[in-house]
Amino acid sequence: KDYIAMPKPNGYQSIHTTVFADGGELIEIQIRTRQMHDQAENGIAAHWHYSEKKSTLDYLRRKNSHVPSGELRWVEELARWQNSLKLLQYGFNEYDLYEYANPGQLLSTVPVEDGTESLTDAIVATQAAVLVPAADYPYVTVEVDLPEKVKAPLYRGQKIGEIVFFVKDKAIKTVDIVAGQDIEERTPTRIFFNKLIYIFRCLSGWGFI
Repeated sequence: KDYIAMPKPNGYQSIHTTVFADGGELIEIQIRTRQMHDQAENGIAAHWHYSEKKSTLDYLRRKNSHVPSGELRWVEELARWQNSLKLLQYGFNEYDLYEYANPGQLLSTVPVEDGTESLTDAIVATQAAVLVPAADYPYVTVEVDLPEKVKAPLYRGQKIGEIVFFVKDKAIKTVDIVAGQDIEERTPTRIFFNKLIYIFRCLSGWGFI
């Protein structure tokens, strides 16, 4: 193998060849210059090799070599990046995201009792999703808990229900469902005031259909 013409990603350079010795024994021969040898033994290529082989930098810290501190820091950063990548890969392989609804999504409308409006929008407050182990994904169920009606007054963002996530019939997460608008209570005073506004608009030439 000619690692001089095509160096390894870590900068390692050498020529490797294998020959047959007496008795059929295989002997590997490595051919490289003194500079290439120093790089393989003490340089960045050596540290890459040991970090991969031992999965630790303890050997490098104990080894009495003349490696520039900048190269050692680079190897430490590489090791941390590789560990982070392994952790992310583990998450992707072992967990799945169960998504039900997005923030601000309209789920339904709910009747309003004694309100100036008869219905209010039922809005998902935050992301309705749950991260579960991949083995539990088939057992995820969702229940939407909304009342048959709500009583005025209501303010926008007021909780009126919730979404409940279950895994094997065990509740693991809830997400609020909120009112989508302000609705005032329909009181005699409010009815009179609304009528007064309507009459004023009519007299002023506004609001004709």
